Amino acid sequence: MNRVTPVLAAILAAASLAVAPARAEPVPIRVGWVVVPFEVIPVLFQAKDVLRHEGKSYAFEPVHVQSSATGLVAIANGDLDVLGLNPLTIGTAIVNAKLDDIRAICDEYQDGVDGYYSNGFLVLNSGPVKTIEDLKGRAVVTLGLASSADIAIRVMLLKHGLVEKRDYTDLEAAPQNMKGMLNDGKVALMAAAGLTTHDPDLLATTHVLFSRRDAIGGPSQESTFFARSGFIAKNRTALVDFLEDYLRALRWFADPANHQAVVRMLGDFTKVPLSRFESWIFTHDDEYRDANGLPDLESIQRVMAIVQKLGLLATVPEIEKYADLSLVKEAAARLK
Repeated sequence: MNRVTPVLAAILAAASLAVAPARAEPVPIRVGWVVVPFEVIPVLFQAKDVLRHEGKSYAFEPVHVQSSATGLVAIANGDLDVLGLNPLTIGTAIVNAKLDDIRAICDEYQDGVDGYYSNGFLVLNSGPVKTIEDLKGRAVVTLGLASSADIAIRVMLLKHGLVEKRDYTDLEAAPQNMKGMLNDGKVALMAAAGLTTHDPDLLATTHVLFSRRDAIGGPSQESTFFARSGFIAKNRTALVDFLEDYLRALRWFADPANHQAVVRMLGDFTKVPLSRFESWIFTHDDEYRDANGLPDLESIQRVMAIVQKLGLLATVPEIEKYADLSLVKEAAARLK
């Protein structure tokens, strides 16, 4: 009888390992985000039991940035791979920064879609501002200059004859600081953002002067995920897997059967009471997120034209030329 000695067994094992195909390391996908819960992606990817490919073909790496404008610098420098951009930063990236290789790959969220929420701009109930004209000579605050909220303010105030710098001061601040600035009289109007959107204490002392839909004149694609074409070409398989997991998790979050689990996850992430999310998150009182990941490109084109009229863009690029929705369509087809 032939016997395999321990030494021979070790040699055979080593040989089998030598000829076995090496397993590829997951592709890191660094995704920028600004504020939860509208940008819910860092929480979505904590639903590990829902994901199929994370840690296998790709590794999700959330990266917090102050605003989409600062995130744009990071993606231009190669420090981010995927980032949600608003229409102004899309135009700025293409026209000013000459990043003509960026491509829209997936919806993040949309504002003012029929039957869904539209973000509001708040003034104090007891304050001096009763009309938009009352903002003349005062200050307003948003999360970031050139943010989608900032664009909406500029558009709405311009409709009422108020020009930024000449007639009012435009400031930026973190969401948690805006309420204090409003209450202290440092600003006369603030953009609701993230957790302040449904803050019961804030809502008890303020009212919405106008909404983003009022300013833009209809629904608007507020944030669209973009990646650079070189990254897409090099990592297409991993990106489709990433988008499949994103859509899978998004649908799981939107399922009413999972609502309490979603609320707990958001509470754990933000360290705020669960009651701050329970009544509205992933309902019709929330921003709209397309279950198939398809952004409203026509809306982006329309808002970029509005931005050009504000003097913030020299020209308006054709957004269709800067979109590659084949990845998210492939990802969505897997879920049917």
